[in-house]
Amino acid sequence: RGSFMTLKKMGAVLGVVALSLFLASCGNKQEASSSAEVTEESSVQEETSKEITSLYDGRITLVKPGFDEKIKELKKKNTDVVGWISLDGTDSAYPLLQAEDNEYYLRRNINKKYDVYGIPFLDMENTAMLTDQNTVIYGHMTYGKDVQQFGALRFYLDQKYTDKSPKTVTITTENGIYTYRLFSIRNVSEDAPYRDANMKDAVYAALIKETVEGSKIDFDYHTPITTKDRILTLSTCTPNKIEDERLVIAGVLEKAEVTKEAFEAFKTVFSEGAESAPAEISAE
Repeated sequence: RGSFMTLKKMGAVLGVVALSLFLASCGNKQEASSSAEVTEESSVQEETSKEITSLYDGRITLVKPGFDEKIKELKKKNTDVVGWISLDGTDSAYPLLQAEDNEYYLRRNINKKYDVYGIPFLDMENTAMLTDQNTVIYGHMTYGKDVQQFGALRFYLDQKYTDKSPKTVTITTENGIYTYRLFSIRNVSEDAPYRDANMKDAVYAALIKETVEGSKIDFDYHTPITTKDRILTLSTCTPNKIEDERLVIAGVLEKAEVTKEAFEAFKTVFSEGAESAPAEISAE
């Protein structure tokens, strides 16, 4: 597309030059200059039009109306609902909540009643726009037939299962539909610094590198992940219930269809990131 635009612009420039020479011979240079300005303005408008429909190499686009009906219904039950999370390829799909602290929904359900299984919840430091460098979500490692929650994450410890799985997680919020491509699963210390929402580029790059290299399983994802990328961190207990360890699975934002408000938020984030995140910082 870049080559096409270059040829198109060259054609426009040559056309303006030819027109300028013709009009100059007739003693009408002012009209030629005006024509050139109109051509340049049209080109800028065309580029601006393309910019406001997609971001992030085309991975972030505007969402179509009606996508959030389920979220609106859930929020009637509890205004703490921020979305719906689905571990694609499994039966695990749940409301996603967020409180002012990371303890409230550890043992409460969507009705705010005590429940030993709790409910998946977004870290209190994260924004519901999901524009943070690192979006962190917690859920219990449960094995019950009717209550899977993040227990389904243990399946990814089997290479054969992972090879056949979609390797994606989908989150729908009031702000859009977000799809993350999984790329790592690992055990970490309970107090390891893997849950910060935003950090300095060097620290973020180190976290990405550590997450990629520490994976127990090959997710067949070989695209370099840089500090421009947004990642998802799912945190749960280990299958064998090691008290001071957590099972952590990570994904990178692959596609997002978002509202205009969220689109503008991403636009601001990437505009700021372009200045602060050097391209050489990579987890390749």
